[in-house]
Amino acid sequence: MSKKWFSANTDRKVTWATNMYHEWCKKRLENALCNLHIKSADIDCLSKLDKTNLSFALSNFINETKQCDGKDFPAQTLYQITVYLQFHVTGTGLEWKLIDDPVFIRFQNMLDNVMKVHSKARVGHYVHASPITVDQEEIEAGKSKEIYATQLQQSVDHQN
Repeated sequence: MSKKWFSANTDRKVTWATNMYHEWCKKRLENALCNLHIKSADIDCLSKLDKTNLSFALSNFINETKQCDGKDFPAQTLYQITVYLQFHVTGTGLEWKLIDDPVFIRFQNMLDNVMKVHSKARVGHYVHASPITVDQEEIEAGKSKEIYATQLQQSVDHQN
């Protein structure tokens, strides 16, 4: 779906998000969990669904999609996925606005809710180690010197 107004990196991300949606559709169909009352050939293509069905499908997708390791996506990543899917829809010639169009209210509400839940649960937030203080550094340096001296003495004793 290369478009002149996409950078190569953006094009890769649009493809990634679109492929993720397609894989989700296939899994839902395989597991008989999808009841959209549309042909299976049509569910796989974002541009072939009407707005109402696309809103329904995307709301379920954004609620259910996970990382490869089964963990939830951070809220910011879900928003980025939405932006890339919007690029895909726009790139197919449709002037639908996933975030602004009232027909997509179901999707918009689901995205908002899931992002809030993931943000509140701090999904994707990592606790960083506290910086080491000068005192801690000196203590560790002292321990290292003691360990090195002990090992050196043991090596010398062993050689004799």
